[in-house]
Amino acid sequence: MRLDDPAPVLTPLRHGTTVLAGGRSIGWAEFGDADGDPVFWFPGTPGARQQLPADAVDEALAHRLRIIVVERPGTGDSTAHHYESIADFVPDLEVIADQLDVDKFAAVGLSGGGPFTLACAARLGDRMTTGVVLGGIGPTRGVDVIFSYTLALIPAAAILEQVRRPLSHAISSAVRTLGPFGKPFINAFFWLEWGDRHSMAKFPGHQQQMLADMVDAARRSGVGAAIDDLVLFGRDWGFELSEIEIPITFWGGTSDPIVPYLHAERQAKRVDGARLRTVEGRGHFAGYTEVAEVFDAIREHWPVVRPVHTARQAPAARRRPGG
Repeated sequence: MRLDDPAPVLTPLRHGTTVLAGGRSIGWAEFGDADGDPVFWFPGTPGARQQLPADAVDEALAHRLRIIVVERPGTGDSTAHHYESIADFVPDLEVIADQLDVDKFAAVGLSGGGPFTLACAARLGDRMTTGVVLGGIGPTRGVDVIFSYTLALIPAAAILEQVRRPLSHAISSAVRTLGPFGKPFINAFFWLEWGDRHSMAKFPGHQQQMLADMVDAARRSGVGAAIDDLVLFGRDWGFELSEIEIPITFWGGTSDPIVPYLHAERQAKRVDGARLRTVEGRGHFAGYTEVAEVFDAIREHWPVVRPVHTARQAPAARRRPGG
């Protein structure tokens, strides 16, 4: 028996693509306050334009923030493309920012999106106000290397590079086929990821939104960025953490089985003036399930000039044209 496709909890204000030089495209979607201060949100690995906490819109309205989720190449509406390093993503983000009339912005990166947040912080410090990294993986090479099992990505990257096209197709096909039956799988994942079990069970909308995002991306074109991310994580990132001169907040759960807590701890020490938020007993999604605190961290370094409403008092977002 075929089940219904998972329905997303959140609906974008608008979505679209930005065309880059050479004809490539990058997909994105906007949520929250259409007139708020822009925050680029870089999803985890895997993840696409709707991978947000289920309460992100309410909290974005409350904090007067315009959330723009950007899909990396090979996923959703983003054309497949292989960067040489994570830093090569930054010029693409600049084009997106210019097209969307974004001058100043903050950024948030979940897990595999963390390195992309840090790359923007290192290269676009004149435009980026602050950044937040939630369970972000750290470097595997260079002076910032973090010694953990993630160093296995160095030899794995060479192998994945040779098989990424067929592997990406296989994963995308599996998600498209199993998507309508995905709820037991994602429930099992978070049951095993015990540090986040309680938080995810308390707010099942988070899981529903994640599943719907994956299925939607796979059906649009695939989730190939996941394999490309792993290849890039095993290479030099193209910048050093000491180059970052804007405030960064690192979130880390002490019981994270996916990206060990020491990644947040060591990266926070490498970035001058960074702040470490340690969440005892939590897993990989510490911070993701407390998005209000994440937005508070942004507002601490980028105060709003207009009054900030509480979530209950947040005004309805004005729909932007397009999408």
